[in-house]
Amino acid sequence: MKLILGPNGDPSFQDRIKQFMKANFIGKIMKDLKEESLLVPVEYLMSYVTAAHLGVIQQWLESDMQQSPQEMALVLVKISFFGPAHVAGLREG
Repeated sequence: MKLILGPNGDPSFQDRIKQFMKANFIGKIMKDLKEESLLVPVEYLMSYVTAAHLGVIQQWLESDMQQSPQEMALVLVKISFFGPAHVAGLREG
């Protein structure tokens, strides 16, 4: 995975991963959301989430996977549900 997702990896594979993530995002998470209640267009939300998740996974691979997959799943959950500003300590609650 490190070779495929690393800096010299295959960009088309990264695009396929993003498309897979978007399809699952729509199918599982978006079914519970009302599009009219979103603060941004859904396409931008999906692009942000998939690129951010892929970026975190790539960083994990580049750092020789020092954290366990479970720890990384928790990192992604925290960032996704609380937002980058909150997990960086810039915003409370």
